[in-house]
Amino acid sequence: PAEYRSVLGTSTSKRINFLVCDLIESSRPEGERFFVTLSPEGDRAMMGLRSFLFENVYTNPVAKGEERKAEDLLKQLYCYYEKNVDKLPSVYLERLEQDELSVVLCDFIAGMSDRFAVELFKDLFTPKSWQVL
Repeated sequence: PAEYRSVLGTSTSKRINFLVCDLIESSRPEGERFFVTLSPEGDRAMMGLRSFLFENVYTNPVAKGEERKAEDLLKQLYCYYEKNVDKLPSVYLERLEQDELSVVLCDFIAGMSDRFAVELFKDLFTPKSWQVL
């Protein structure tokens, strides 16, 4: 909604930037503690957008209808990397020295954006067109 975009910004990066800056500017020391907070305007806009997203996106029947596909996609990515550990990025391979594979895989997959996970899935599991001369 325009009322939230006018405060938070029109893109994800602008919203994150606004919220981080607002948090930094609005937070303050309070005695021996530090009070971390958003401005009243920032808080209202963030909570309003959050409510809007839950009502219209996250619990929307169309989105809910895609949940099973998303679950299957994540399971297949997990299974792929479980069988192909050497394909993990080096930072995750290094973590295997101190963490169990299941933890490393969950962290790796949890850190993916939706868009990245879908593109990775396509790259790994969708056949490429054959190129003939």
